[in-house]
Amino acid sequence: VVDAEILDRPEENVVICRFEVRLIKTFSYTLRLVHYPYEKTEWTYVEGAFKDNRGGWEFIPLDDGNKTKAVYKVAIDFGFTVPKMIANMLVNSSLPSMLRTFKKRIESM
Repeated sequence: VVDAEILDRPEENVVICRFEVRLIKTFSYTLRLVHYPYEKTEWTYVEGAFKDNRGGWEFIPLDDGNKTKAVYKVAIDFGFTVPKMIANMLVNSSLPSMLRTFKKRIESM
């Protein structure tokens, strides 16, 4: 992700956000994100480079509440066949890198 912009906040826990991603080429898409504090954040596709994009983070308390398990789920329909090289780049490089960055940021808080 090279850019993210909040376009609207129609409700207290809802954000409409445009993302710009560089993966071989640059493209953008808009998601509707709904946050349920301490439980989960979910998103659904609004418009842009995909046919569909939905997913979220679920936050599961562990132990006595001092730790949290974060579960990431995503389903993307590009609307066309994705070349194996690009799919492998997403699965083997970009996604793990994003998850490592998320983990590092959370642990620094």
